[in-house]
Amino acid sequence: MAHCCAAIYFLNLRGDILIERRYRDDVERDMAENFRTQILNSKGETSSLQTPVRTLGSCTFVYLRHSDLYVLMVTKNNANVMMAFKFMTSLVDLFRSYFEGALNENSVKRNFVLIYELLDETMDFGFPQLTEPAALKSFIMQKGVRGELDVATSTQQAKNATLTVTGAVSWRRPGLKYQTNEVFLDVVEEVNLLMSNTGAVLRNDVVGRIMMKCHLSDMPELRLGLNEKIEDITFHQCVNLGTYEANKVVTFIPPDGEFELMRYAVSTVCYMPKRLRPSCVPPAMHLVC
Repeated sequence: MAHCCAAIYFLNLRGDILIERRYRDDVERDMAENFRTQILNSKGETSSLQTPVRTLGSCTFVYLRHSDLYVLMVTKNNANVMMAFKFMTSLVDLFRSYFEGALNENSVKRNFVLIYELLDETMDFGFPQLTEPAALKSFIMQKGVRGELDVATSTQQAKNATLTVTGAVSWRRPGLKYQTNEVFLDVVEEVNLLMSNTGAVLRNDVVGRIMMKCHLSDMPELRLGLNEKIEDITFHQCVNLGTYEANKVVTFIPPDGEFELMRYAVSTVCYMPKRLRPSCVPPAMHLVC
């Protein structure tokens, strides 16, 4: 199994290192300096060369930009690039959850102790581990603040945290209680349309995602039926794939709070609710004497 990375860095827009965590010994700190001098500060590069995956010598750099930060992963081996991007986007979502939605240079500087603790929990020797905010918050308190609990309560929370990390439902902590159980579901769809100059539809498709917000007690199991025409489905890890393959019913134990249940696409021909008529009006000519 290919690993994800050997080291991860958080840099500002100037390329200065804010946070550094090395998981393997085959990379050095100056690798990030090479990233700054040869990629960020390089002059005269065309847009085709400005790709999020670059190889310089024996090192491969995988990076993304969020706000005024660069998240950089470095490896010398044949790493799984898609796993690296998935881990970085999950890491951004995790930090935003801890920092109340704000992830930027200032929030990184104010919370570097918490970030190092999270980086140790989310990856081990270059392999991603637990990245679900709900599970991590059960044993890493928000902003590093631990409440004043009695010994019995603290011991019970530690047991629950162990079950959450090692159990089959790592995305939801046990023992949740709500006075009112609520589930909200939003379907967000985008229609892509390609038309000829005569108004004929050449290609159309629909891409969508299902967003949910759940406030449910204990460990509920939800079921959702889908249209058979949808394809290219990507599920959240909470979905039971075996049940879906057998019965075409989405069965899952939802995370607590807001999350994206699935993404999908529909490529079959669908009728447009409105008819579009493309037209081209030449600009008026102005004579200057």
